[in-house]
Amino acid sequence: RRSALTARFNRYAESPRRMLLLGTLFLFLGFYFAHFLDTVFGQSGYWETVAGFVTLVVSERVTREYYSTPAEQRPPLLKLTNAFKAGLYYGLVLDAIKMSS
Repeated sequence: RRSALTARFNRYAESPRRMLLLGTLFLFLGFYFAHFLDTVFGQSGYWETVAGFVTLVVSERVTREYYSTPAEQRPPLLKLTNAFKAGLYYGLVLDAIKMSS
């Protein structure tokens, strides 16, 4: 069931227009999620380390999967997950810069 759903989504996202739209959406979702992580887990100081560790592990897993797959064989869902990760990093860095000033 899960692989059929993934295959259906991959067929849907084959169009370059849809990939551009979905990639932008996932980039912004990652940016939003970074602000969510920073705000929610930043309020309680003892959860920051756990949230940072989980974010790092998931991010490194996505990076390893993305770069171990040849570019022409990467499924759209993996590309979108990498766009989400890029938005997440951008949001976290931007929040860090805001906090330092």
